[in-house]
Amino acid sequence: MNSASNYIPPDSLNLFTVVPKEDCLHEDLLNFQTVTSHLNKDKLEDPCKDCSATHENWMCLLCYDVFCSRYSNSHMVKHNETTGHQIAQSFADGSFWCYSCDSYVYSKNFHALALKFSNIKFPESSGNTIAVQTLAKELQRDD
Repeated sequence: MNSASNYIPPDSLNLFTVVPKEDCLHEDLLNFQTVTSHLNKDKLEDPCKDCSATHENWMCLLCYDVFCSRYSNSHMVKHNETTGHQIAQSFADGSFWCYSCDSYVYSKNFHALALKFSNIKFPESSGNTIAVQTLAKELQRDD
């Protein structure tokens, strides 16, 4: 069979892009230097504080505790509901979620944390990650 006959136009796939919110007011509550210092290889391997799950965990960026995702036992969601701690980082993909904004979030304030996460989680691709490429572009613009 000809590979051209297997072609599916992108607009017929019903795909969408998740674009992080860039103006989350809640990031002002974070001390990015302290948050970044709490992220290390051991932290990435921490189980959920409530149920010991080890799959798709998140770190609260206000108290640095680790909880499981809404796709496990939802302990990070429950942590947000009981503490009001709004922003967490996924240990699966390094993304940042704000519960108050109900959105993924990202701004240049997250760059150092995203870079450190990428270097710990994906050491074989350090320098080639989206975080590294984004940071490099931001630094070029600031010059």
